Amino acid sequence: MAYRFYGWENAACAQLGNRYPGITSPRALYDALSLLWCRQTCAPRMRKDWTQENPTLGQCSVTAFLCQDIFGGEVRGIALPDGSVHCYNVVGDCVFDLTSEQFGKGVLDYSENPIQSREAHFAKQEKARRYEYLCALLDGFCRFGIRRLPKKDWKGTPILMRYTTDTYFDVVIEEEEDKMRVVLEKKRFESPVTHTPEEYDYPDKLYQDHWEDADAWGIAGKDGTLLACIETCPERWSNRLMVTELWVHESLRRKGVGTRLMDIAKGETELMGNRALILEMQSCNTAAFAFYRAQGYHLAGFDSCCYTNSDIARKEVRLDLAWFPEEWKGKTKRFDSESNS
Repeated sequence: MAYRFYGWENAACAQLGNRYPGITSPRALYDALSLLWCRQTCAPRMRKDWTQENPTLGQCSVTAFLCQDIFGGEVRGIALPDGSVHCYNVVGDCVFDLTSEQFGKGVLDYSENPIQSREAHFAKQEKARRYEYLCALLDGFCRFGIRRLPKKDWKGTPILMRYTTDTYFDVVIEEEEDKMRVVLEKKRFESPVTHTPEEYDYPDKLYQDHWEDADAWGIAGKDGTLLACIETCPERWSNRLMVTELWVHESLRRKGVGTRLMDIAKGETELMGNRALILEMQSCNTAAFAFYRAQGYHLAGFDSCCYTNSDIARKEVRLDLAWFPEEWKGKTKRFDSESNS
């Protein structure tokens, strides 16, 4: 198989250790990163020009230092006319540049370039966070197969959400002239209740038209069947990021997949400068509520007539939850690779 990045023909060095299973060579790393590079890992000054058709744009330094983690060697830098430095890798006699395609037909000089200092590059906090995010994305890919789900391939894919619950949050609203009081109290159904896509007019789908700027990540089976996903969409007027879909197939639950997917959304919130990450859930889905609370979400509000005019009586009230990037301040390790949520 032919590649297009510089030096691919001789990029055959082996991984040091086995931190990233399956990444047996720089070519294998390129294959993986081609499914992971995203706007969030792109240098901020280039994000407006980043596309899935040109995924290596603005990815050089975080990619080169990740490559150094895996294969060793040196990160070297080419001075560019705009004053920036383009990073690439040298491992023994192998010289390769996984992100060279961003220059199109332009030819770079890979000889006699200075060694780049990890400490100097990561003195910029935003670059250090992008590197950490890319490392987490690669780890999630190697462990679970989590990858970008491009709109052109996944738009309209049904999400077959179904769950059974024996508890719910009863919503009581007390209104007086000078005050109002709202109480959410957890109670038990007389018998378990199951909600399925068939009870609604249509099942949830990826990339619905009203989420114009949505982006999705997930896991697909060998036959292409969707097994897990998270979809986010910016609410630009309020500078918040919305989780518009989150679903994990029963066979993958309690294995850390849900937490990994949520970490992708949290990382996006921080890297893109959003002030909050918000989502909608139903008061009868108490298992989901417990998961979100464990993820650091807080109750932000509710809508007692979102779905019907009798949502309270039906015990299916919309709850709005929010997570704030401040939750991560002072936390040096953003992503928990040991979680089984």
